[in-house]
Amino acid sequence: MSRYDVTIIGGGSGGLTAARIAASLGASVLLVDKERLGGDCLYTGCVPSKSLIHVARVINQAKQAAQLGLNASSFEVDLGRVNAYIQGVIGRVHKNEEIYVKDVTVRFGNLRFKSPTELLLDGESVISRNTIIATGSRPAIPEIPGLEEVGYLTNASVFDLMHLPASLLVVGGGPIGVEMSQAFARLGTQVTLIQGPDRLLPKEDPDVSELLAEILRADGIEVVT
Repeated sequence: MSRYDVTIIGGGSGGLTAARIAASLGASVLLVDKERLGGDCLYTGCVPSKSLIHVARVINQAKQAAQLGLNASSFEVDLGRVNAYIQGVIGRVHKNEEIYVKDVTVRFGNLRFKSPTELLLDGESVISRNTIIATGSRPAIPEIPGLEEVGYLTNASVFDLMHLPASLLVVGGGPIGVEMSQAFARLGTQVTLIQGPDRLLPKEDPDVSELLAEILRADGIEVVT
């Protein structure tokens, strides 16, 4: 029977950070994930979205080159190669994150509680004085009639696209929706962004929302609230 000071459930950003801090303080740490370390941020969130935004920014700068007296030749976006670049960035970040599990026991499998201090990892008993739950999030799918029939993308699947869509309807004007809208618009997709409340990024200051909406419209995005 294995014994640990801390067991961390979830190998994403929160779990990796907790594991590194606990191990550095001298605790014996078990980090458990279902299949792989890195979590949403690495595979479907921060890292791929910022990589796509970087590509979109480069394209936007190339399109504006004429304003600086430069004649940029026309080009097409090869989304397959863009995604290959994104996967390369993910691979490099994953490599750099290996330091987070130094002196940490990493296991993959299904975990459940038998008692407050005893857990079962694929049937194997584990004793842990403390447990941290850092299981992350998953996309919330709105109940829109017909959505299942027509199909849809989420932040977990949009980076699997191999061809640039001609048009894209983005439902949700939060951080992820705004990022994806601007990136795909700059890549050449006709984007419509729909937000339920009366403004984008409702958790931010109204002035920020208004300025951002103006920037997105300047990028050719139709913003509907």
